[in-house]
Amino acid sequence: MLNNVRNFIFENLGLGKKFIVGFSGGADSLALLHILKSLKDEGLVADILAIHFNHNLRGFESDGDEEFCKNFCKANNIRFESYSLNVDEFANSHGFHTEEAARKLRSSKLNEVLTKEGFDFIALGHHKGDLVETTLFNIFRGSGIAGLCSLRKLRGNIVRPLLDFSKEEILEYCQSKNLKFRTDSSNLSNDYSRNKIRNIIIPVIEKELERNIINPVYRLSSLAYEQESFIKREVLKLFNRDDLVSKDETSIIIVRNRLLEIDPFLQNELIKFIIRRYLGNLPSMLHMEKILDLETEFYKFQNLLIFKLDDRIIFKKDEIIETFLEFDKVYDLFLEKVKFSEGSDNGKFKVSKNSIRGKLRITKFTPDDVFHPYGKKGAVSVKRIMGEKKIASVLRDYIPVVRDDEKIVYIPSVGTDRRTAVKDGDDVVWVGNV
Repeated sequence: MLNNVRNFIFENLGLGKKFIVGFSGGADSLALLHILKSLKDEGLVADILAIHFNHNLRGFESDGDEEFCKNFCKANNIRFESYSLNVDEFANSHGFHTEEAARKLRSSKLNEVLTKEGFDFIALGHHKGDLVETTLFNIFRGSGIAGLCSLRKLRGNIVRPLLDFSKEEILEYCQSKNLKFRTDSSNLSNDYSRNKIRNIIIPVIEKELERNIINPVYRLSSLAYEQESFIKREVLKLFNRDDLVSKDETSIIIVRNRLLEIDPFLQNELIKFIIRRYLGNLPSMLHMEKILDLETEFYKFQNLLIFKLDDRIIFKKDEIIETFLEFDKVYDLFLEKVKFSEGSDNGKFKVSKNSIRGKLRITKFTPDDVFHPYGKKGAVSVKRIMGEKKIASVLRDYIPVVRDDEKIVYIPSVGTDRRTAVKDGDDVVWVGNV
């Protein structure tokens, strides 16, 4: 096992790296910490920091785990930090199950320490059985290929050096090194979904089929990873096709006709790829079905807007940050890109600079804002004039406007307010589409 981890680090991570080790005190994390300490003693690993989390879910037992981890690290000259987590409070306030809440809290703190202290990797003690449990759990949830290979030995700054080994092999290692470990009583309970898979479902399948399923499911996950890697490469090629996808700082746009020319599976994968760029992960299957329906004109999930406009599918964050406008700079105003310029006639509209009060800025409009369109005697609400200009009702709340200290000056796809009309002798500001 030591040789396997040594070779993995040498071939994939490089020598002289610094590792944070998630240390629960159980056999898996204990074996991993012991191996990395051995490699540190050999000079192959630069530094190790063991981090323990007290989830405050098992009373005195949780406190005993923390004390055990602290004493082991002290006896073996390993840096140690412990953090107390209020899992129940976080789960209740965010609507997570206990397992998910604990995982999110651990992940957040581990990445915080990694960045703050300049470590290279977070090492976790997952083994082959954990991979199989996760794969089966994702299958039962209706996951696609990605769910079959969600645990990898190396993904970003997360490394799982023991993923090729079974629980039995890890226990044998601990016994051979005379390593005493803690047993988490909650792992024996079937209150959690993963425990049911480990303690009930896998044993029943193996008994009824009279075969071990750990290795076959492990191979399935490895094959799925190869397929997932291939799919990602193909999707990246599509994402970089200029005739299919255009992108800027605020939005990503797909040409719908071009999208329909490619395989439906890759259509969906491209859309998922774009959503991940904005959100970091994917919405639930229910939300994804609505998003992937190319006939749906508008969809919002969290702060991501997805809408169809002419022959375009547009992905855009729902955020209007008030910005003071600079002349001769291009601004994305949701439905169009515009530039306000002084001097030469290079715009579609013109505004009297003399009519501008204070500084021009890009901002949201309010329900009380009115607009004086050309061709009408009085003022109308902003939403009404947008409706008259055939701007889809679901989009109107997300469109920014350009205003000064007193009034709205310009609305995208509508035009300029007639209160800004140029009179003889006025200086002119041109508004042009880019």
